[in-house]
Amino acid sequence: LVLAHVAILDNLLNDRFTEPAPTWFNTALILIASIAMAWLALVSSATMSGICGLVLTFLLLGGGYFLFSGSHLQVAIAAPLVAGVCSSLGANLYRRFVVEADERLVRQVFGRFVAPDILEQLIADPTKMHLQGQRVELSILFSDIAGYTNLSNTIAEDELIRTLRDYLNPMSECILTHG
Repeated sequence: LVLAHVAILDNLLNDRFTEPAPTWFNTALILIASIAMAWLALVSSATMSGICGLVLTFLLLGGGYFLFSGSHLQVAIAAPLVAGVCSSLGANLYRRFVVEADERLVRQVFGRFVAPDILEQLIADPTKMHLQGQRVELSILFSDIAGYTNLSNTIAEDELIRTLRDYLNPMSECILTHG
C-alpha cells in the first residue's frame, strides 16, 4: 500500500499521468488481431493456429505492458484478444463446414473408384474433376486367364474367387505401384 502511494506521489510531482491510447491505435490492434487470426485459421492447421493465438496473446500483453510502463499509455488488450478468438473460431467453422465439406464429398464420390494418389490429386486441385474427359497418353494391359471358362465351370465359387484374388491382387498392386 505504501508503494502505491509513493508511485501516485511520484506521478503527481513529475507530471506523469496515464492516458488512454488513441482510438485509431486500439482499432488498428483489433483489426490486425482479427485478420491475422482468421488468416492463420484458414491457411494452417488448428494446432498451429492455436499456437499462433498464444503468441499473439503474449505479444499483446507484453506490448501493452511496455507501452504502459514506458509512455504511460493504456492500451485496450481485451478487445483485440476477443476479436482474434472470434475471428479464428469463425474461420475454423467456415473451414470445417465449407472447405472440408468439399473434400469429404470428393472422397465419398471418387474414393471407391480411383487410386489413392489420384484421389489426393483431385482433392488438391478440384478443377481436374470434369465429366468431358481429356486426352492422355497411357498404356493398357489386356490380360486373359487361359482356360478360365472351363475352370469356372468345374470348381466351387469360393475356390474360383480365391483363384481370381490370387491373380488380380498382385496385378493390381503392380499397376498401382507404377501409376
